[in-house]
Amino acid sequence: LDPVMVAKGGDHLLPMSAISTLIEALIPQTSMITPNLPEAAILAEQSAPETIKQMYPLAEKLHKLFNRTDERWVLLKGGHLPGDELVDLLFNGDKMIELPNPRVHTKNTHGTGCTYSAAICALATRDNDIVRATHDAKEYLLKAIERSDQMGVGSGHGPLHHFHQWW
Repeated sequence: LDPVMVAKGGDHLLPMSAISTLIEALIPQTSMITPNLPEAAILAEQSAPETIKQMYPLAEKLHKLFNRTDERWVLLKGGHLPGDELVDLLFNGDKMIELPNPRVHTKNTHGTGCTYSAAICALATRDNDIVRATHDAKEYLLKAIERSDQMGVGSGHGPLHHFHQWW
């Protein structure tokens, strides 16, 4: 579940009543949530982390929202942190996995979260290996971002190049 709650400009996209429903009714029914840092801060009712180290307790707190004992995953996306390296955290309640990659400097980042979560979902159908699916989805996403400038679409935040493998 990609909890799309905050726009790139920082505007909130959901009223608080919808966020409460998301936390109480929807998240416990999912096997994975993939919030970015502003969304994670809202879900956890705290300020957004400013370092990778601060992401660890936030991922643990978000995992408690599942309110279940079977395996559930939090993918905390670190793209809002400064620096030339991005680190996402993948956490299942027991192990925390850092997923680093270089930052791609482009304005074409529209749809990164949706693409990432959809790719994980599709790739997990192979063998239900969430760690492998997340690694492969991140690799696909990185290439889609890297090649987004080849499309030349619009003048604002452009789309990713989802078909980079073929075109």
